[in-house]
Amino acid sequence: MRTDCRGLDVTSDSVEAVAAMDEAVRAFLRHGRDGVAHLDTALAHDPELLLGHVTRGLWQTLLGRRAALAAARGSLARAQASAIARGTTAREAWLMSALGRAIEDDFTGAIVALEESAGMCPHDPLALKTIHIMRFMLGDRQGMRQSTARALLAWEEGMPDHGYLLGCHAFGLEETGEVEAAERTGRQAVEREPEDAWGFHAVAHVMEVTGRPEEGVRWLERHEPALARANNFAFHVFWHRALFHLSLGETARVLALYDDHVRAERTDDFRDIANAASLLWRLQALGVEVGERWRELADLAEAHLGDHAYGFADAHYLLALVGDGRQATAERFCASAEAAAGAGHGDQARIWRLVGRHVAEAITAYGAGDDDRVARAALAIGDQLQRLGGSHVQRDVFDIVLAGSAARAGKQGLCRQLLSARHRRRGADLFGSRFARRADLSADGKGLEAAAL
Repeated sequence: MRTDCRGLDVTSDSVEAVAAMDEAVRAFLRHGRDGVAHLDTALAHDPELLLGHVTRGLWQTLLGRRAALAAARGSLARAQASAIARGTTAREAWLMSALGRAIEDDFTGAIVALEESAGMCPHDPLALKTIHIMRFMLGDRQGMRQSTARALLAWEEGMPDHGYLLGCHAFGLEETGEVEAAERTGRQAVEREPEDAWGFHAVAHVMEVTGRPEEGVRWLERHEPALARANNFAFHVFWHRALFHLSLGETARVLALYDDHVRAERTDDFRDIANAASLLWRLQALGVEVGERWRELADLAEAHLGDHAYGFADAHYLLALVGDGRQATAERFCASAEAAAGAGHGDQARIWRLVGRHVAEAITAYGAGDDDRVARAALAIGDQLQRLGGSHVQRDVFDIVLAGSAARAGKQGLCRQLLSARHRRRGADLFGSRFARRADLSADGKGLEAAAL
């Protein structure tokens, strides 16, 4: 038994393995690109390190793809074998339980196990960060905020990794509409941990929804050096910067950011595809020519037909297919996702039946030019869009699909309802004004506010 840098027991006789695990967890917290390398080092020093195998498995479950879940099963098997051979701590047992549940499309159950682990070991950032990400992927904004609020009661300034927990809390505050507290907390997080990409990203969210694009550009430029050491989350931060430039009407700059940063590496990670597809969709909604950029995204999206591990990812794959004009493939993709949900019993199957299928219907109907189908899908979605997962800034692209269709069809009543709800979340912006003009609605915030009353 060894003790890590946070005072937590680890089942291992290798000082080097535990030290490498410390660095792997810290990289996880800051979205550092060296997390997997540190984990590999830990397992090289102690091939039976239960915590190392569980951590690898948990990370694999967050990738939103079936192949990664198969790899996670292998990690769980190694962890279970280690537990039989060497024993385990209560914390490690709860983490292992969480991994088993996550593999079976039960993030809800995994969170319960992780909360138990965090309750016993309140200074465990691995459990707390994983809870935060899983709640984020489930669209559980209240849960994100409440979880970090509870955890912070047990933390004091000066404790290792306290700043990273503040960054998570800042994000939960922003997602639940407490923008002033979110900005204050996010700035505190970055003061304590200057490389906390999640923390300065939370502050960028505040600037996005409060209509401060110039300040947002300056804020992200200031923190750009830290992104050189970040993993592919850096692409998402540059996506936020592109949104600021888009708000300023600087579309040439947006396309340059797309090519040089957002899609600099043509990865198959769903998060990177989501960044790219939603940005291209926004540009096209404003009448900007995006050239052949859709093609490589659509090729990758088409390869995921039959995957369907995460509905939020599927919705963005559909954006890419429709964006590239592959309407027939988009329809097949929807049918495949529906069949997968019908055969499933976990979180994602339930979320697909609740809201995912209606988002998919809206996107494919938009591509077919069938605005009546889009309207029906919009009504079916209602106020459940957040259940799809991701942040409200990410999900805004689906609001743009719905409002754009209503404006295109001249459905004034529906367009007014959609824009009013969107205006309550983020205030007046470029898209709201554009769609309002198309549907002959008031283009200023006052008219949309009045419609919301």
